[in-house]
Amino acid sequence: MKPNSVDTETEAIMQDVIDSEFKDSTVIAVMHRLTHIIRYDKVALLEDGHLMEFNAPQTLLQNSNSRFSTLYRTSSASLLA
Repeated sequence: MKPNSVDTETEAIMQDVIDSEFKDSTVIAVMHRLTHIIRYDKVALLEDGHLMEFNAPQTLLQNSNSRFSTLYRTSSASLLA
């Protein structure tokens, strides 16, 4: 395991704490795994320091041309493999 890695069980616990303890707060989360991204109101997809997409995750997922949609589908497929 890499020093900066968090296993999926710990990640789920951390996300539950964020959901309950910060429910009335603005939370900016940097995610490398997209498992919990749907819980957030907005997604900002950055590439090489540039904002490529910004919208609700559900809105971006409905757009098959969205970079976020492609990234999400690709990462979800890798979890199932």
